[in-house]
Amino acid sequence: HTDIGGYFGRTIGRTREVLLRWCEMATFNIVMRTHEGNRPGSNAQFDNDEICLAFFARMSRIHAHLKPYSRQVVQKAYEQN
Repeated sequence: HTDIGGYFGRTIGRTREVLLRWCEMATFNIVMRTHEGNRPGSNAQFDNDEICLAFFARMSRIHAHLKPYSRQVVQKAYEQN
């Protein structure tokens, strides 16, 4: 899995665009979770504004919709080592 937003150093900040693209990628992983990063006040967060909140809500619904498929894939991986 990936931590949506990840960690950024002191010179690179996390923009809204980076956060939203990262969320898109994580939507199709087994685990979808956010991380505020190591400088939460300096980096875009999922609850910064209505655009981010609406986007995360949509991606969360897609992720939840994929749950049966995700379970099937995990079960198959378990059975096949």
